Amino acid sequence: MYCMVALMTSCDNDIVSIATKEVPENGWAEKYDLSFDLSSIEAGQLYIRIEHAESYGYENIYLKSTILSDTDTLSSEVYSIPLMTDKGQWVGSTSNDLLSVDHLYPFQPLPSGATSIQIQQYSRAFLLKDIEKVSLLVKKQ
Repeated sequence: MYCMVALMTSCDNDIVSIATKEVPENGWAEKYDLSFDLSSIEAGQLYIRIEHAESYGYENIYLKSTILSDTDTLSSEVYSIPLMTDKGQWVGSTSNDLLSVDHLYPFQPLPSGATSIQIQQYSRAFLLKDIEKVSLLVKKQ
């Protein structure tokens, strides 16, 4: 798994920073946490980006986000991100054969003292195939 933190300047002028985690090639198991260090996240509107192949088998993805302060849990919530319209069309943009959906992170502002966010897939399937990357990104307010 690789982590990338970069300032985006030319592709999307609204993006201030982005941290990306790649999902294992064999799929995203429900017990596999993607952990994001908030010290690299700048101030602004926090979004979660899901990048998936068209072969992904569901219209949405359920995630569990746990916000931590060092080792203490500040909050833990489950939410759904829609990846298809009601008419069965994929939402988001396409790049490098992947569909990309940006969704406003549902728990804003983050609790005081938050140091990291752990994200798990929380779907009915134990192993989700064709989710490639998950990112936390900050956009200008």
